[in-house]
Amino acid sequence: VSADTAEQLAICKSELKTIYGEGTRVRMYGTKSYKGILTLKLKVTPEDGNPLTLQCVGDAEAEQRVVLKNKEGNAIAS
Repeated sequence: VSADTAEQLAICKSELKTIYGEGTRVRMYGTKSYKGILTLKLKVTPEDGNPLTLQCVGDAEAEQRVVLKNKEGNAIAS
């Protein structure tokens, strides 16, 4: 896991815990990098226990910015 991936994962976890609650579990199961944009594939289990599959997309141009998307690629509110 590269430093960029670990840093982005930390940001994604923080965002997800803000949305779904502090007890949310986040597990990364894959990464994809395309044209400088890193996408993390995450399995998210909120406190209510209904697991979700989400993507956390980082933008190399934007500082400390990530976009959370569902498996259909639609952005979720953060």
